[in-house]
Amino acid sequence: MSQEPAAGEVVVLGVGNELYRDEGVGVLVARALAEQPLPADVRVVEGAVGGLDLLWEMEQARLVILVDAAEMGESPGTIRVFAPDDVQMLQKTKVASLHEIGLPEVLAFGKLTEVCPAMLIVGIQPSTVEPGFELSEAVAEALPRAVQTVRELVAPSEA
Repeated sequence: MSQEPAAGEVVVLGVGNELYRDEGVGVLVARALAEQPLPADVRVVEGAVGGLDLLWEMEQARLVILVDAAEMGESPGTIRVFAPDDVQMLQKTKVASLHEIGLPEVLAFGKLTEVCPAMLIVGIQPSTVEPGFELSEAVAEALPRAVQTVRELVAPSEA
């Protein structure tokens, strides 16, 4: 997935499923950021649909910036930054195996075990999450703005 976590770093964690069009936008933001110069204490992770493995990526970080498609009731491509407490996540009521653990459960486990550090979520409103590989036009147009939003969060003076 990535290198070993370092204490006190900022972790940018792009999550989502690239097989469902706009659902993969967080991974694409992470991929774009990984190609850019960032401060030395910033580590970019393509978290995809990593389940509990995401906890190891967050461990010891001073800040996690989670980037994901988020249903916010906004126009497609809208970008918002918020804290986990500002969002109501839908959690599965019954998990049959650890392979079925999603992001809400990972964040709940992180909070319970105190692994989860300070976190900000960069949410991008999807247009479609149907099977396919290409982003919708609105989300594709928002991708550079999402990358810039994260850059401003990790290095405000350089953005």
